[in-house]
Amino acid sequence: MEKHLKYNDPKHANRRGKIALVALVFLLVIVVLMAFVGNTGHAVKQKMDVQNASDTIAFSGALWMARGMNTITLNNHLVGEATAIGVIHDAIGGPEHRLGLTDNSPENRAADSVIKATSPLSPISRIPSVYIPPPITEVDRRIIDFVTKRTSPVSNAEMRAFAMLYDARLTLKRELAVWLSAKAFANLGYLIPPPFGYPTAIAATITHVLGTAQIVLIGKEWLLLEVVEAYAKLASPLQETVFTDQLIPVLATFAAEIAGLDPDSPAEPPRGGLAVEQIDEMLDRMKESLDVASQIVPKEEDRKLPVVFEPPPSMQGRQGAWPTGWKSDENPIPPDASDKLQDIKDSIDDAINDLDDEIGELEDAIADLDPIRDAIQEKMDSADLADSVVDMYEQELENVSEQIETLRQKADELRESRTEVERQRTELESLPQLDVASESQNLSLRNIPDAMDPEQERLTQWVRATMPNVDAIRAPILGTLRQHCPKSEAAKHYEKWTNRYALIRAWKMRSGMRLRKTGTKTATWEKQSDPYRLPVMIDSFEGDRSNKGNEPWTKSVETGKQQAEQSFTLLVVANRDYESLMANSVLRSGQSNGMTMFSQSIVYNANRQTNTNGSQQQPLVGWDTLNWDTDVSTVPEWGAEASAESSRWPWQWFSSLEYAPKVKLNWQAKLVPVTAGRLELASEELEGDEQKAADFALEHVDLISH
Repeated sequence: MEKHLKYNDPKHANRRGKIALVALVFLLVIVVLMAFVGNTGHAVKQKMDVQNASDTIAFSGALWMARGMNTITLNNHLVGEATAIGVIHDAIGGPEHRLGLTDNSPENRAADSVIKATSPLSPISRIPSVYIPPPITEVDRRIIDFVTKRTSPVSNAEMRAFAMLYDARLTLKRELAVWLSAKAFANLGYLIPPPFGYPTAIAATITHVLGTAQIVLIGKEWLLLEVVEAYAKLASPLQETVFTDQLIPVLATFAAEIAGLDPDSPAEPPRGGLAVEQIDEMLDRMKESLDVASQIVPKEEDRKLPVVFEPPPSMQGRQGAWPTGWKSDENPIPPDASDKLQDIKDSIDDAINDLDDEIGELEDAIADLDPIRDAIQEKMDSADLADSVVDMYEQELENVSEQIETLRQKADELRESRTEVERQRTELESLPQLDVASESQNLSLRNIPDAMDPEQERLTQWVRATMPNVDAIRAPILGTLRQHCPKSEAAKHYEKWTNRYALIRAWKMRSGMRLRKTGTKTATWEKQSDPYRLPVMIDSFEGDRSNKGNEPWTKSVETGKQQAEQSFTLLVVANRDYESLMANSVLRSGQSNGMTMFSQSIVYNANRQTNTNGSQQQPLVGWDTLNWDTDVSTVPEWGAEASAESSRWPWQWFSSLEYAPKVKLNWQAKLVPVTAGRLELASEELEGDEQKAADFALEHVDLISH
């Protein structure tokens, strides 16, 4: 009871509720602290969300640019492969073969004239002799007839295939003409009677055996070339229709649409394009899904891929000598046949000299016997002799006369042989002769476009996309031709014409010019199509000359860095309105203008960029619209030494693209620190709160790292 009363003592009444008041103060502090911490966490989360949204949009924008660049690169390679297929076919018989042109050039007629004139005189021992039995002569004649009728028909038919086939066939005809001439001259060796003719007969037989073997090989190669011509006749028009008239225009137009380039105004810079349109669509989707207001710098009308059309053909024609890879058109006679012909001529000259010596010795012997015969006759006429003595003188006179007659007959035979050799030799030498080193009269040479500048064309993106594929596709073809057609030098001629048509077909597509038939033997280049061009990196050409790998934006100087920033980067400004999570009226936010975040991205190529190349190799640059994988193999420039691989089976020709230089599509996107140059552009292009944020960021640009 006392205790109860004590607590109700009036003097302690003023202490009641003090603890509650303190607790209330602490509770208020805790609430304020919780609101402050909550708002701070909310602000941090909002900033992270806006920054992540900004990063996402920036990365996605650059990613679409990288996809566009990779698509353009892939498209360029498809154009190069399609062009290479056309080159491979054109080089066989020329576009003249596809157009149905015909021609019988003077040098072809001259070769046919020699072949037709010498073939009847060339079968071994065509005039029966003691050295060669007739059956061998008949077999040799049939071989010669078969080959000469294939190469030089009696009807003097017009040639219908040119380019490689023309050069290879003229090479075969020239060699055939020389071997026929050698065999015809070798037959002179059989006209010299034994024993003087044994050396010449041996030399003649060796020449005939070697010549007939070479003629058989010439016939074999001629038949192989006929097979190649039959293939070209079927495939060449098909590839022209499918690839030149349909596929390449579609690919070229698609690449222009991706880049935003206008084929009708090729000099204009790109505007929009499929890749940039995807950036705009992505931006609209991101704004909604991420709940941010965002803008990309540069603005939509200035946003573009860093590509332009390569310069059009100058149409000024060749300014100097043909480049080395163009190669020569001379047609020399094969040296081994001409050497053998000279050998047999020398052998016949030696045999004629021996005949002359023998005839001289016979005439001397006759001269010695004539006085003896006269002396015997004088003795028989000058005195009366016994019958037995007369009989003896008569017998002696008869013997001497017979010896003289025998010697005279032998001398006459040798003279006749010598005369026949000289006559036939004169006849052979009067036959038509080949021009030993004439310039080719290939019809394809007349249809090389005069307006094409080979020095400009060989360094275009189109040729650089085409030539490595040409080199790969023709490698097994060259190997096969070298193995099976060495006499015609078909491989050398094919390499020459593929090099030429790599330039011509690229010029043809880039200029819109087409070869049109104007007569049975004539054609002319006319504008028949829209010109097509491949997208290349900006500044990769100075005028119409290649500057690949030395573009200004590749230089480590201030202007180069600024140009790279302008061409390859995007700046994203993302803004979101902000309200405090709790006690917004009490704890007022410093984010009255909302939260604004910046992100910058770059589209770049991760391939090797060394800016080095040799005269035979393309520049090793990754920032390009070709993207060869130079880590795997080198990439040949136009005019480089041709690759050649032997192939066991014909169908390996059609899988040779597997061995072409590899392509590594490696345009990528990544986030980079925000740069002052992009912030300055943002300050110029943006408005409102975003512009204020950009101006503030510019004032503290050194503090911005992301």
